[in-house]
Amino acid sequence: MNFYEVVVLTFYDLGMYMLLFHRLLDLDFRNYKKSLIVIGIGSVMIGGCAALGLSVPVTQVMNILIAISVLRYYTWHEIKKWTVFFITYIGMTVIIYSVQFIVILFVELTIGNVTFNILYGLLSQTIGIILVYFISKYVPLSIFLQVIESRLSLVRIILINMGILFLGLSFYWNANFEATMDSIITIAILSLVSMTINVLLIRGGFVDKQHKEKLEIYETYFPIIEQLVEEVKYIQHDYNNHIQALKGIAAPKSDLEKYLSEHQLNTNMPQLLILDNKIIMGLLYSKYKQCQSLGIKIVFKIKHPWIQSLYTDHELVEIFGILIQNAIEAVENLEHKYIAVEYSHDEDKNKLTVINSLDINQKIDIKKMFEFQTSTKSSHHGIGLYKLNRILRKYEDRVQVYHDRSLNQVEITTSFC
Repeated sequence: MNFYEVVVLTFYDLGMYMLLFHRLLDLDFRNYKKSLIVIGIGSVMIGGCAALGLSVPVTQVMNILIAISVLRYYTWHEIKKWTVFFITYIGMTVIIYSVQFIVILFVELTIGNVTFNILYGLLSQTIGIILVYFISKYVPLSIFLQVIESRLSLVRIILINMGILFLGLSFYWNANFEATMDSIITIAILSLVSMTINVLLIRGGFVDKQHKEKLEIYETYFPIIEQLVEEVKYIQHDYNNHIQALKGIAAPKSDLEKYLSEHQLNTNMPQLLILDNKIIMGLLYSKYKQCQSLGIKIVFKIKHPWIQSLYTDHELVEIFGILIQNAIEAVENLEHKYIAVEYSHDEDKNKLTVINSLDINQKIDIKKMFEFQTSTKSSHHGIGLYKLNRILRKYEDRVQVYHDRSLNQVEITTSFC
């Protein structure tokens, strides 16, 4: 094939990778111009390698390195670790090669006499990219990344071995097309088996990950709940003592007011105790203790005791935790440190609102608050709200931000199913 034909077919290949990575990382498809530019540059570079007339193995290695470099550049902000990216790339390669071999088998069985030319290439790549689009749309690929990031050694080892196998087939395909076509049925069956193994690996890894997350949640928050119960018992005992003291007090009004201010009861405890979700109760209590240690006034307003959600307990901990921690980091260095957390349930939706005070001179760019590594707090990394947005996209939920300049507060609200 000449330079232009290689560029066109490579455009399809990189387009398949982009579709899978977009779904995998939950990226915004509206930024399609950047995707097309990156795909175009990569395709031209790979076409240039083919035009050099080097040996098949050398050309193939150069093509792989170019593809990896282009995709690494495109996903740099979302996947920081090279190892995670590389394993993910191998997983995507296995999916794409499996689809391509199956499509070629389909074309061979329906049309026959498939040859190594641009027409058959365009037909196969068009069918292939359509199939990859449906895979990206209906297969929960975000779970795939979660499994890889969880460092499950078995999953990584199997993926690497499958990747090596398919890269070897790719080398053989380019070196001896006719011989490959003679064994296309065997290769297609191998592709189907590999995809099935992939699906089972993802499912098994995801189940293991869920069990691990539940165990971590229980280990983290059950001791906190026990601490909360003990503190409530102590407060109840203390409360009875104060009632007896008030009954017997005979002092001027000023002394009485002083006594009451010094022994003001904690109104947050009854609010937390009505929650049915003990994990969230434990989380909120831990945030309350954190605010106490930082001198931050935090108020809880629980308007509905039941948290009925499609999200797992682990995801709910992330949703509540990110918003409250974001508020804590925003006010910890201010003179006026105030946070209000309100939870309610309305029209089959859970509603969580977190309000925090602001520096009087602080300016907020709401549009940039949810971008990766963008923060209104100079000493923090700025990935919390970005991560929250990714979690909420699971069920197409969103976050709203309101800046009240008159009260000098920022209000962040999420309604989630």
